[in-house]
Amino acid sequence: MDKEELERKRREKPEGSTPSRQLPDAREQMPDAREQNGVPLGGVGTGKLEITSDGVFRHFTINNNYIFPIEEVRGTFFAFFTQDAERKRAKILQTRTLLDFPEGLLDKDEILMPSEGIISKGLYPKTNISYINSGVEVSLEAFSPIIPRDEKHALLPIVFFIFKIRNLTSSVAKSSVAFSWENINGCWGSKVSWDDFVPKTEPVWGEDRGICKRHKLMADGSRLMRAGLMNQAPTIRKCIQALSFHHQDEHPEVADFAYGDYTIAVISDEDSVTTRCWNPYSAEETAELWQDFSEDGRFENYGEEDIDSQKDKSKAKCAAALSSQIKIEPGEDKEVVFALAWNTPNMWGIGEGDVESRVSLPTDFRGKLIGHYYSNTYNNSFSVVKDGLLEVDNLREKVDSWQRMFKESNLLEWLKCMIINNSYVLTSNTFWAKDGRFSMIESPPCPCYGTLDQRFYGSIAGLLFFPELEHKELEMFAELSDKMFLLTGENEGQIYHDFGNNRLDALNKYGYNWIDLNPKFVLLAYRNYLWTGARDKLKQLYPKLKQVMEQELTLDENGDYLPEGYGNCNTYEGGFFETNSYDSSLWLASIKAYIEIARLMNEEGEVEKYVETFKKAVASFEERLWDDELGYYIKCTKKGSDDNNRSCRDDQLAGQWFADFLNLGKIVPPERINRALDSMKELLQYEINGCTIMRMQAFPGEESKGGCWPGYSIAHFACLAIMNGQVDLGIRVAQGIHNLIHKRYSMSWDQPLELPLDRRPRGDRYMNSPSAWHLLFAIQGFSIDFAGKKIWLRPNIPSEMKGILSTPLVTPLTWGWLDFQERWSDNNKRYEEIIHIKMDKPICCTTLFLKGWEGSEIQELFILKGNSPVYPLKKLLSGKGTAATLTIEFPEDTIIDDREMKIRVRFKKGVKSQKSIVHSP
Repeated sequence: MDKEELERKRREKPEGSTPSRQLPDAREQMPDAREQNGVPLGGVGTGKLEITSDGVFRHFTINNNYIFPIEEVRGTFFAFFTQDAERKRAKILQTRTLLDFPEGLLDKDEILMPSEGIISKGLYPKTNISYINSGVEVSLEAFSPIIPRDEKHALLPIVFFIFKIRNLTSSVAKSSVAFSWENINGCWGSKVSWDDFVPKTEPVWGEDRGICKRHKLMADGSRLMRAGLMNQAPTIRKCIQALSFHHQDEHPEVADFAYGDYTIAVISDEDSVTTRCWNPYSAEETAELWQDFSEDGRFENYGEEDIDSQKDKSKAKCAAALSSQIKIEPGEDKEVVFALAWNTPNMWGIGEGDVESRVSLPTDFRGKLIGHYYSNTYNNSFSVVKDGLLEVDNLREKVDSWQRMFKESNLLEWLKCMIINNSYVLTSNTFWAKDGRFSMIESPPCPCYGTLDQRFYGSIAGLLFFPELEHKELEMFAELSDKMFLLTGENEGQIYHDFGNNRLDALNKYGYNWIDLNPKFVLLAYRNYLWTGARDKLKQLYPKLKQVMEQELTLDENGDYLPEGYGNCNTYEGGFFETNSYDSSLWLASIKAYIEIARLMNEEGEVEKYVETFKKAVASFEERLWDDELGYYIKCTKKGSDDNNRSCRDDQLAGQWFADFLNLGKIVPPERINRALDSMKELLQYEINGCTIMRMQAFPGEESKGGCWPGYSIAHFACLAIMNGQVDLGIRVAQGIHNLIHKRYSMSWDQPLELPLDRRPRGDRYMNSPSAWHLLFAIQGFSIDFAGKKIWLRPNIPSEMKGILSTPLVTPLTWGWLDFQERWSDNNKRYEEIIHIKMDKPICCTTLFLKGWEGSEIQELFILKGNSPVYPLKKLLSGKGTAATLTIEFPEDTIIDDREMKIRVRFKKGVKSQKSIVHSP
């Protein structure tokens, strides 16, 4: 195709294929209850539950039923009662319910909240719900303790529910909050399915779920006051009152996977709590329960014998409720604190576990008992509740603290929410075995554990919050590679796709020769080293990394030093033949990373070998994949599928994105990066209801129906654009993805693998969602080499932020704060940066890389640490365009900590540099 023909086709279809598409309002396509979603509440690897926007508890996976969620439980809900001088009111705090009431006796509309009566907002791991109720103001704050660098509390299978009640009337109000829980021993749900990896199932409701026990733990006032649980005077006795739910028999026919115990509890005055057992499947008992509660906010308070002696399963009541009552003066507000904990210890591997099988059923337990990491500390749910409630205020503040850093930043509002909420998979998708193994499910409908090609994008959240767990999973991939070689005698050094389908110990060979897995493994290993400084862990992986690089070289079949594709050869599972830009760019980046690793290991022979390999590989990449007429790197060199192999794709420079992130330099010429970005903008940019996204691929003049993979596009397109001079384009695309997922489709905690162009996406809870963290680092231009004592701060600020950046600095070892401001003056002949940095834990920095200005001279450089001057040993301006960098070398003992470091640097064009002066900016 000549240039004139190319331009003609582009003019006919200026954005590559079709005009902006208007879809029906998302509410017209509202999914059924199974596809509604809320913040996943639970610990890391414990299972979870959600409270959706209608107030209903949903999507329970706390019974080791990660891929068979219980969608709704009729006997589990919150209820509220209040009485003042004028009237009394009682409501179930939901807009809908599965409960049945005797016909004509009670009106559901009177019992339930109105549809507009619940306002819900979530920021993982917390959800906040306001209930519109005249006379009193009621709100719920529910959360689990997901706190950076705090594995001790992250393992807790617990959710806290803090109700705040404010009396808006002029008289004393008597208010009660009730928590009803239905025992779900032996229960699991049906699969939300879009594939055949796990066959569809019908929900199972166990029969052995009628044992309920009452607990009361008294505590002295001083202990509770120190824990922050008591606002009243020490003379008032506070206690933890709880109900725990059990089963009676053993159940080896299903390996006990869905059996355990559960506890609901409340912190209260000793005499303010009442309890009642009931059968939520009986309309008559439901009516009795409600009439009892709606009369005065209390239950009849069944005695110990009535609750504890339900040994006859045929007569057992499978639900019980706690009600806590308080008195509130006019204008006063009080809190009622509940907790839910669970202990379902018998997690098993599912399915055959051989090299072929990937299909399994919930009763098909042929693997080993895996267990839960929390079982090393707790053997019952009441112990979890007891320890958790004694620390609830401390844990609440720690969650608030890390979220507050984002809320107080000047990041764009949508981006704050996106970064926080996209971390939800740390609860919904994780598994933490009793022996310490850790992994993340690709997606509940596609429950492959680990899935390295996806974790390449999403594992950043695990690294930042729980770096030891992140390293453990990477180590497990190295071990699996060794096991597979011993089993098959083939493909030594190959990294495999996953650890198994809903299990950790399968030896399946899926992805045994995928060409993207080995480069991604190398890049992740180097990333983890840079961001933790754990050289011992890198040294541990080095023999495997050496094998991995050798194995990838064997996937080059034509001598061009680039791996060849064969269709289903990478994360996209089809359509890539011979040499392709996605895999090859990742390979180029991994070579550069491996060269640095080999240097650290003092393996000069390896360094020399791969320096030469890179030269030859990058030459082939340019020669075979760059199309100067089209202005981009083509998809692949051979047509083997229906789509055009010379298409423009949003992932063509995925390796450059990661190389930029790791400060490995440019793997391709900068001018070609810019041209490729321009071509992607022209061909792939697409609007859906005013939201800009980048389609995965298109060819000039040809219609493309494909959408995008949001978790991927955010990273290898949006971040690439931000870090290479097209900041606002990258931000616009990231915001478009946010607006579609978080606003239009309301899928904040059930994010899809794909955003189609013409329909609502399926919900997948996909593990790559945390790739949004990379947007933060791209905007900050922030990276770190802990062991090398190097920090990069070269911000790429969106135009609407007007040259100012105030954001948290987040690393796996320490969190801090960055204030950055850039100013232009004197008709853009002068440029100034003002930088303030502090960290909550000290880090050593001997080299700081700041944003430079090509063609300028350093006019002034001021540096203070606290009130003391810091004298740099050396300063150097280098690089061109967006790569222009000011390198500052400090004395060996320079520490950045909670004493703010202040830097001001002034550049000017057309003057000689002056001697740097050190004083207060």
